[in-house]
Amino acid sequence: MDQIAYDLEHAQGLRDAGVFVDEAALLSERQALAKQPTDIPVTRTYDEHRLMDVTKRQNYVLGELTQMGTVIETCPTSNLRIGGVPLPADHPVHRFLASDVNLLIAADDPGIFDVTLASEVQWVLKQGKLTESQLAQRLGDPRRFALRSME
Repeated sequence: MDQIAYDLEHAQGLRDAGVFVDEAALLSERQALAKQPTDIPVTRTYDEHRLMDVTKRQNYVLGELTQMGTVIETCPTSNLRIGGVPLPADHPVHRFLASDVNLLIAADDPGIFDVTLASEVQWVLKQGKLTESQLAQRLGDPRRFALRSME
């Protein structure tokens, strides 16, 4: 139901991102689902077409996050170990680097994961096939995200 509400609310933006949105079908599905008991699971098959659609949706959301000035923090080692990222090539940092979203690299729980901020940056450099200057240019000055006094 939440996905239907989201799709209806963002229909035009999703369309602009190449996602097919059939508002009449969504309204009909919402009515049908409202009549079903809430303990019956709803399943969706993820075939190649649906996965391409998911990528378009992600691109739309990245664009929206960029427009809002949202900052994405990525902790590569943590993401790989507990975030369900199966391989370095699948890490979302690649999508973040390719987008314009505000991005920073961090080290999540260095004591638990045995990492340093420097090792996380080195990982992104290696996996992203970037030079230090390319990464520095892409990330910009992280101090621009500092919290400031409300005074």
